[in-house]
Amino acid sequence: MSRLTGLPIEEVLDDPIGVARRYASEWGCTVLLKGAATVVSDGKHTCFVAEGNAGLGKGGSGDVLTGIITGLLSQGVEPYHAACLGSYLLGTSAEKAFERLRERMLRATNVIEALEDMGQ
Repeated sequence: MSRLTGLPIEEVLDDPIGVARRYASEWGCTVLLKGAATVVSDGKHTCFVAEGNAGLGKGGSGDVLTGIITGLLSQGVEPYHAACLGSYLLGTSAEKAFERLRERMLRATNVIEALEDMGQ
């Protein structure tokens, strides 16, 4: 987000809610800032998703999130709601995957497997 906006990284990290709201409004889109907690805004509404764990900091988790959100969009879910729900599903499936794995390394594929199990 720092690169897209020209803001210093510290400014984005200090106020992710404000930054997401501001740029969603300015750009006329939904902004999702993935971090320790995820912030989603469409400029009018803002969602804060605290689910998840450090395993989502590894490569591939953003790709999984993109796939979840794209799947929701393809079913007609509005972008803001798709981003909020997708973030929540990613976070809760990462928590489920971590429960199974305990001390082994959490990979993006483990999150996908846990997500699939949640639908059953």
